[in-house]
Amino acid sequence: MNMIAPAFLAAGQQPFDETARAAFAAAYPRGACLMRHSLAHHPLLSLDALAEAASRLGPANVLRKPGDASLEAVRSLAEAPADIASLIRSIADANLWIGFKDLEQLPEYAEILGAVGASLEDLITPVTGPPRCLRAFIFISSPRVRFPFHADPEYNILAQIAGRKRFAVFPPEPPFLTPAQNETYHRTGRNGLAWDDAWASQGRIFDLGPGDALHHTFKAPHWVEVDDEPSISLSLTWCSDNSLEQNDAWSFNAWLRERGFDPRPPAPLPHGRSRLRANAWRAIRRLGLAG
Repeated sequence: MNMIAPAFLAAGQQPFDETARAAFAAAYPRGACLMRHSLAHHPLLSLDALAEAASRLGPANVLRKPGDASLEAVRSLAEAPADIASLIRSIADANLWIGFKDLEQLPEYAEILGAVGASLEDLITPVTGPPRCLRAFIFISSPRVRFPFHADPEYNILAQIAGRKRFAVFPPEPPFLTPAQNETYHRTGRNGLAWDDAWASQGRIFDLGPGDALHHTFKAPHWVEVDDEPSISLSLTWCSDNSLEQNDAWSFNAWLRERGFDPRPPAPLPHGRSRLRANAWRAIRRLGLAG
């Protein structure tokens, strides 16, 4: 199979120019910021190329969710075998959200991921340390699909490739994200959050079109709404040593609470450390006591 060479790499073009890098540096790690990127016309990110890539990834790495359904409705295509390529090519009429996970398994997409990560690594490392667990996701959505209020346990840059979407970002703190919700996520893996219409004016809403990229911080609650045409987005996520420690500390807190204790929340990021609790949780897992 002939692979399409990443156009911006062949031409020596960078995913983010110096203006975008300056915006990221001013916001990272706690703020949200809008940047411009050069990936919107990349041949590997077209709908046809992604349909072919999904077939190579296999149904276990392709997720789907009907229209405005809850996060609990997200399922792997492996649970309902389908012609992945045809489903993606008909996304305009499918009323679906489709997500690819572990896209970096495919070498040509790993090259894109590496280029995007390398273009920001010198800005990330001095602030939060070397980026850990770098991963790539693709999101393909039918018109007017809404992804409900939720939080993800990574730092994130979302690059809009095609179509338009509204992306609302909220601070990773109460009332939007509470200690109890953090513990629930790390106990169950469910990252959906309760929504209150009274919060509507308290978030920052970003209108994203092709060529726009949004950075939002670790666990920042957000909702996403697609405009009147299909949308393609590339999401790049990473962790820091401190954020991985905090995730494990929340898991340890949840484990303690189930046993009648009332632990205090972990130290706040980006610089707070939770080493003792993280190490305790890692020891519990090694000993098989996490269940």
